[in-house]
Amino acid sequence: MVITKKYLEKIRYISIRTKILLSFSLVIISLISSTLIFALSKYNHKLLNNNIDYSKKVTSSLVVNLDEYIYQLKYISNIIAYNQYVQKYLNKHDSYYSIDSSDSFQRTLEFLSNIITSRSDIDSILIFDNDKLSVFKSTHLDLNTNYDYKNQLWYKNILESGVTPKISGPHKQEYLHTPEINVFSVNRTIQRYDGLKKTGVIHISVNLSELKKFCESEILYKNGFIFIVNDNGEIIYQPDNNITNSKKLTSLEKDVTNILPKLTNNKINIFTDTIYDEKYQIVSKYMSNANWYIVAATPYKSITEDAEHIKNIILSMGLLSLILALVITYILSTAITKPILNLRKCMAEATEGNLTIRSNIKSKDEIGILSSSFNGMLSQIEKLMQQVISDQEQKRKLELKTLQAQINPHFLYNTLDSIIWMAESKNDNIVPMTESLSKLFRISLSKGNDIIPLSSEIEHVRNYLFIQSMRYTDKFDYSVSVKPEVLRYKTIKLILQPIVENSIYHGIKNKRGKGNISINCCINDKKLLITITDDGIGMDSETCTRILSPSYKTDGRLSSGIGVHNVNERIKLYFGNQYGLRYESTISVGTTVYIDLPLIED
Repeated sequence: MVITKKYLEKIRYISIRTKILLSFSLVIISLISSTLIFALSKYNHKLLNNNIDYSKKVTSSLVVNLDEYIYQLKYISNIIAYNQYVQKYLNKHDSYYSIDSSDSFQRTLEFLSNIITSRSDIDSILIFDNDKLSVFKSTHLDLNTNYDYKNQLWYKNILESGVTPKISGPHKQEYLHTPEINVFSVNRTIQRYDGLKKTGVIHISVNLSELKKFCESEILYKNGFIFIVNDNGEIIYQPDNNITNSKKLTSLEKDVTNILPKLTNNKINIFTDTIYDEKYQIVSKYMSNANWYIVAATPYKSITEDAEHIKNIILSMGLLSLILALVITYILSTAITKPILNLRKCMAEATEGNLTIRSNIKSKDEIGILSSSFNGMLSQIEKLMQQVISDQEQKRKLELKTLQAQINPHFLYNTLDSIIWMAESKNDNIVPMTESLSKLFRISLSKGNDIIPLSSEIEHVRNYLFIQSMRYTDKFDYSVSVKPEVLRYKTIKLILQPIVENSIYHGIKNKRGKGNISINCCINDKKLLITITDDGIGMDSETCTRILSPSYKTDGRLSSGIGVHNVNERIKLYFGNQYGLRYESTISVGTTVYIDLPLIED
């Protein structure tokens, strides 16, 4: 969570140009990567399938050719088994034949010699009677005639198989004094013509030269090779370069042991496995005529070489595309961010107070619209500042008029005249009246403050009402009711006295009999509400509207109208148009003034 916050914090300070470059780079890299992965996957799959199809053709062709070859070898074994001279020689002690054994032996040798001479792949032909090696022909001169053939696995197996020729091996020719050469053999038993007696065994040793010809005639992908393995996991054939390398030979035998469980004799086998510590694709086909598997093994990396080449091309093109895209992106981002930087420079100067500066961006795009809006905003700010200056000047003028109204010479003269009369008549109210007049002017000044506590404003109007009640004895009574919770709020000064003055001179004074003035303060609808009510002569609704106008006159007295308008305008200038004065009046009943003020805590 902390890492994420730090990362997000760093992102906030990255420039738009850098963000654009990073975004385009990520998009291009993502597209190139996804394209590369998809294309290589499809291409690899295609190459592998092509290799599988080709390997199938190769193994199928080899199976057909080797089947024919094995069939010929088995056919030769059958010809030998039923040759008349072979039959006579093996049955020379049987009364059924009446031929000279030496002649049949000689003719048998000639027959075997003809076969070996005509077939370069046949290494030796051995014919055993029921006791020992009876007659043979070999390309080797060091054949051991006393060798114990009956203990050989191929000999034991053929005795169990009967007259059907069987393929055995691979095995070395142990009956030679130098048995280095591997061969496979075709073996079968020999029965008398009538089938009533087993007379011997034929063993044909076949070298791998013909298998080599067959396998080398087929070409796989580079470094691919073909080998033949029997169903016991013994290698019948593998390429010469592997045979001469003892390490590789040992490795292949070990690998074949691991591969053998994956080979089945009922279908073509396709899988991947490790040979020589390298991944190979393997395709094999079973040859039932010899119980062999023809295996085509192709290195995986050789198959996918073209895909690697394509990958390098795509990566190179992708890198060039990325560089080109970044150059184009840099040019475009510069073209985009340059107007933004110019606009930011203008904003910085405007922040420093230079409101006369203007952005000169002329484009019609979003930046141009933003620039136009910024210029309009500066123009509007200038107008508003001029308006504020004008309002402040108007406010000062209104305050001056308020002070002038409070220090009205006529009011001051009448008040002082009353104080003199009280002094001459030794009236006890002279001190309170003088004290009230002093407080009246002291609160009016308020040390130059415009906003004063509500309690001070209430005290100010109380002093004014007391002075006026002394001057106009028995003309009116007054009461002031203030909720304790509202005393912690503030208001602008000198807003109650002009309204009370208006109530005395234009409401109570013109009324017959004694009047009443009441002042109430409370909180209503999240506003400070002050009501001033008198039971004077009242006025009509038209007058209630016009009384807040600066040009309102009544009985030739301009000051009263100015005072009420002054109060209303000052409240609106300070707090907004939702605050100010509201008049309600009924002729011959009285007038109520509502003053709406914000809740400004002390």
